[in-house]
Amino acid sequence: MRTYISAKDYSEDYLLREHPWTHSLDNPDEQYIDFNAHPELIEESLGSFKPWAGYEGVRQFYELIKWLNGPESRLETNDCRFEGVEVNLYKGEQPKQFVCRGSLMFFYRSLHYNVSPESEEWVISRLTSDQAKPLSPGEQIAWLRDTCHYYLDQLNPDFKWGALEISLFTTKYKTLPLPEAAKFGHEVVFKFWAWGDDDEETMANFQELVSTLWDGFKLISGEITQLGG
Repeated sequence: MRTYISAKDYSEDYLLREHPWTHSLDNPDEQYIDFNAHPELIEESLGSFKPWAGYEGVRQFYELIKWLNGPESRLETNDCRFEGVEVNLYKGEQPKQFVCRGSLMFFYRSLHYNVSPESEEWVISRLTSDQAKPLSPGEQIAWLRDTCHYYLDQLNPDFKWGALEISLFTTKYKTLPLPEAAKFGHEVVFKFWAWGDDDEETMANFQELVSTLWDGFKLISGEITQLGG
C-alpha cells in the first residue's frame, strides 16, 4: 500500500486543535466522546460511517477504533471521518471510477509524550510576532509518525488500490498538569483513500486498507510497549 509522509505542513495556526475537543465547528451535534471510557458509543457516534455500516470494512474500522482505545493499545484516538464512495475525479492518478476517503487522528495515551519541548517558547513567539514558525514536534511524536510510515509502507506491498498520507497537527493537551503554555504538541493524522470501479469493489479495498492499518498499529503499539511508553 502506498504510504507517505505529507510534504505539506499542517501546523498552521488555523488548524490548531485541542484534546479533548468539545464539538465540531462544522456540526455542533458532533461532540467529543472518550472511547476509552465509552467503547459502546463508537458505532453510534461515528455518524459519517453510518450510511456504509453494512460493509465489512466499516465494521472492521469500528473494531479497530475499539482496539486502539482499549487495554492492548498504547495509543488513543480522538477523531475520525469517512466520506464514503464518490466519483473519482483524478483517474489520471488512479484509473478507477470511484474512491472513498477519510481520516483518523491519534496520539500516545501517555499524553506527555505528545508535547513539544519548545511549547512555551512557541507560545511566546505567537504572542509577540505574526511571523511565528510552526511548532517543532517532540522526539516521541516524530518517532511515532516515522514508525507508522516505516511499517505501513512495507505491509501489503501488492495492494495498489489504497493509499495513506501521514502528517502531524498541532494540538493542545488541555488536561495535562502543566502550565498552559507548556501543553502544546502534536497528534498524528492519517488521511486514507481506497479506489474501485463500483461500490462493492471500492468498499472491499477499503476493508483491505483497514486490515493493513490494524496490522501496522499492532506492530507500532508493541514497539511503544517495549520502549516503556
